[in-house]
Amino acid sequence: MTPRRLLWLAAGAAAAAAIAGGYFLTPRRVVSDLRVSPRPFLDAPRAGLNLGLWTSWGDAQFSANILKNPGLESIQDRALLVAAAVNGPTLTDDTDWLRRDDHFWAGGHYSVRSGAAAGHDGRILDSLGLDVTLDAPLPLQPGDAVMLSASGRPPALHDWWLDARAPGSITPDASERRPGSPGERAVRLLALAAAPAQLTSFIDALPDRAGKLLPVNGPWTLSFWARCAQAPCPLRVSFRRLNAATPFLRRDLTPGPAWRHYQLPFVAADTGPAGILELAFFLETTTSAALLLDDVDLRKQADSGQPFRAELISTLEHLRPGFLRDWQGQLGDSLQNRLAGQFARHPSRYRPAAGDADTHYSLPDFLWLCRRIAARPWIVLPTTWNDAECGDFGAWLDSHTPEPFPEVVVEFGNENWNDIFRPAGLSRPATHAAVAARCFQRIRDRLKLPSAVRFVLNAPAYQTGRLSELIAAAPADVTIAVAPYYFYSLDPGLSPFARLAALESDVRSGPKDLREIVRSSNRDSAVYEVNLHTVEGAASPAERNPILAGAPAAAALLWRLLDGYETGAAAQCVYTLSQFDTTLSAAPGFAPIWGITRALADPPRLRPTGHALALLNSLLPGRIHHIPMPPSSGARGYAIQGTEGWSYLFISLSARERSWRLTLPTGAAPPVSATILTAHHFADTNEVDDLVSPAPLPFDREDGQLAFRLPPWSICTFTPARRSQ
Repeated sequence: MTPRRLLWLAAGAAAAAAIAGGYFLTPRRVVSDLRVSPRPFLDAPRAGLNLGLWTSWGDAQFSANILKNPGLESIQDRALLVAAAVNGPTLTDDTDWLRRDDHFWAGGHYSVRSGAAAGHDGRILDSLGLDVTLDAPLPLQPGDAVMLSASGRPPALHDWWLDARAPGSITPDASERRPGSPGERAVRLLALAAAPAQLTSFIDALPDRAGKLLPVNGPWTLSFWARCAQAPCPLRVSFRRLNAATPFLRRDLTPGPAWRHYQLPFVAADTGPAGILELAFFLETTTSAALLLDDVDLRKQADSGQPFRAELISTLEHLRPGFLRDWQGQLGDSLQNRLAGQFARHPSRYRPAAGDADTHYSLPDFLWLCRRIAARPWIVLPTTWNDAECGDFGAWLDSHTPEPFPEVVVEFGNENWNDIFRPAGLSRPATHAAVAARCFQRIRDRLKLPSAVRFVLNAPAYQTGRLSELIAAAPADVTIAVAPYYFYSLDPGLSPFARLAALESDVRSGPKDLREIVRSSNRDSAVYEVNLHTVEGAASPAERNPILAGAPAAAALLWRLLDGYETGAAAQCVYTLSQFDTTLSAAPGFAPIWGITRALADPPRLRPTGHALALLNSLLPGRIHHIPMPPSSGARGYAIQGTEGWSYLFISLSARERSWRLTLPTGAAPPVSATILTAHHFADTNEVDDLVSPAPLPFDREDGQLAFRLPPWSICTFTPARRSQ
């Protein structure tokens, strides 16, 4: 605990007001009495978390092998055509921005997903712009959805870069691969006299804004397969930060004509300034040379034998998410690719742009992680699967969960209603529900596992017409999940108090229409994503950062999670584990959302929202009771009865401190410890140093009561003996 925090706790609210720079208002001396409601409103699991997209930049560098597309495989393309017109075997897509190059889909496969021909699979003869010609006329109508699939389209190599300073050629070679490789090809580096060839992977690519997010310290190993197809092959391998004078690894090798597995251990000391990491394979000769390269692995030796970095695992173990959602942009992935090992896995794409392809972690790796951290898997299915893939997924899930999870959540796609996902989304609620129900049934037909499988459709939280339409169209046993984001916009020029008041007003108002629709439908509900969404408005980054990355964000997030529990949504997932920042919509610069971590390593650091999730999950699972508090107080209270006894949670969105006295439930043992998460100053964040972190909270307990002060914009928890250890 910092000396400043000790002084604040000892000196009380008056001293705090003096140093807080306007964060606190004069405390109220009135002590208000509180009691626990006798009946719980929900038996709640721990709150969940979106694991999110694995990136080669930012704080979402998850994989133990830090290289994307380590097998050097081609891109796999899938998308959904929704027919605007049908002319014999030729269909016209209904969305102009999904136009691909002429003949892009020619020779690929299709699968009709809705309408009278649903389930019919075949070959694509050709495509011109938005027109796609199938191998036969079918009983299709406008509005029917058809999956399109192709592979091997440009660019030939994704997630690797060709250095313009090395004009030699780098081409995939489908006739070659290393012995025993599960992949489909190797890559050929061809160097000519005065024309060297270099293949490069860049990692940790936000040094200017974020510093080092993937530190390289201690024992590491680079491994790869290579052979010389045309001698000589003087190969230089290096791994470094671009601005560093000394590389972590530099080796000169001379591969021979037979495939060889190279393993290059090294010990790194990442003591210099932040900079982009570069792994380079450089081939240079005075004559000509051709080198074949395959299956590259670069990882810390401590991560050997596991799919994810130890730093990721330890962070998740601290956060203890009850659910882990795997949304990472995999809508264009095949089942085969979702199950493939790292050297056989292709980048996949569902949008038209070349840069929209990405390499994802696999379903087996995801289930491994869920089991490791004791989280329930929340699996997002690609909307582009055919009937056979849906059924085979059910069989795979059944055979690969010998130790059943308490629950497995299976969601059909991501935000089908959202136009940005239209390339693999079904925006019409009736079509969305019908295609999902068809896939879910084929999964059910192959399931035998004793785990409870919850099937989910995603719906818009604030488009009430679409939400109601989807609820009406969906099978009765399917959960409807929404994303009730909040505080979308912030105006410039507001005082700190005005900014806090705007956040309080938005958070406390809540999605009232959503709650009413869910309650009146008598349907099981869930929250697939929730967090602040403050990228709109003209406020500068300096104006919004204390809100988005400070204590107010933590209190607001817990308030909204408890809103979800009160609505009956037991399954909820915060968005997201790691995202350093995102571009603002109406102002220059970036906002520090949506990630609830600031760094996974060197040292690991949570944002206040991450601390909030960890605090909540330290009290759950359990039966949640209300502790009624006056609405004018801007505070909420909850009692949670778990296997270890009674815990208590209080959240303040108020700018005033207030004193409270709680009468404990009959027979409840008094809590032995209390924790507070708040800030000393309005501008405090954890972006540079840990200024907002949990600390002990003084309180009094006697005669079945506990008395405490609840500071402004704070979270307070009271825990029994075992949870305090």
